[in-house]
Amino acid sequence: MKRAITTFLKAAVGISLLVFLLSKTDLSEIWALVKASRFEFLLLAVLAYIASIVVISFRWRLLLYAHHMKVSVHSLVIYYFIGFFVNNFLPTSIGGDIVRTLDLARKSGRRAESAASVLMERVIGLTAIVFLALIGLLLVGRIDYKPRLFLVVFVFLGFLLILFVSIFYDLPLGGLKRWIQEIQFLEFGRRIKKLHGCLKLYRDSKNALGGVFFVSIVYQLMNAVFVYCVSLTLGLGVKFYYFLLFVPLIGLVGFIPISINAVGLREGGYVFLLARIERSSAEALSLALLVYAITLAVSLIGGFFFVVRKESKTLKEAEPVVEMVEESPG
Repeated sequence: MKRAITTFLKAAVGISLLVFLLSKTDLSEIWALVKASRFEFLLLAVLAYIASIVVISFRWRLLLYAHHMKVSVHSLVIYYFIGFFVNNFLPTSIGGDIVRTLDLARKSGRRAESAASVLMERVIGLTAIVFLALIGLLLVGRIDYKPRLFLVVFVFLGFLLILFVSIFYDLPLGGLKRWIQEIQFLEFGRRIKKLHGCLKLYRDSKNALGGVFFVSIVYQLMNAVFVYCVSLTLGLGVKFYYFLLFVPLIGLVGFIPISINAVGLREGGYVFLLARIERSSAEALSLALLVYAITLAVSLIGGFFFVVRKESKTLKEAEPVVEMVEESPG
């Protein structure tokens, strides 16, 4: 019952934000931008997005190699597509992660390592987002709210630094860890404790994680290229280096757990950030909605794999893996 109420509230928040943004926007301007879209850049955007899925599949494979789990990139790409597909129908942003974990656990027979690989992906992916956002802030010139954006990035950076230090080094952080684990808001403390336990499986894999971080940076750069191609489709005339900042920052917004799959938050992020470079809310929403439409359309490939695969899931089999992944923050 509690989970159903939480889901309803998140849906209400997301829909309310989206309706509010649309009410403040000239919808005819959005339609005019969409009608004038350039197909060649739209095709490039789709290809860039598909290529990014292949890249993160290589990232996942590197994490699995650290535990001597040999799974083909082909299989991991399929698991990713299926995860993106089911994410469209589940009331949680990690629904796709849970499905990916279940698929991998079934194939490998190693539940703990499967869940840990997905969780470490999320953590290193977040680290890459923060790193690229910092680079973006250094590259862009004068922009409104820049000091505050720096503050947000450094808060995330500090959290990640504490997390990695506590995982990989025996430093005297006991008091700080206990304080964090006692945080009751959104069950943050309990989630961090569970996440910390899972990620310790990678304590002896520091070299492998360096390669994973590099691939994560490549993936985030490809995300920036993808959104840039969408902006070219709409003829917005925004320089590429702005997306090196905007795309990671919007990625960070997606970690705020107050709406389903960041609906409303993501669009609001685009409106806020593009307003900093004097772009209208119609331009920002056109970009956000077309980005979402492309990701939704590509995810339908996962629907095909979901239907044709032979494996079946049972709730009893899923519960231990689901619990591990659901405890992660973000």
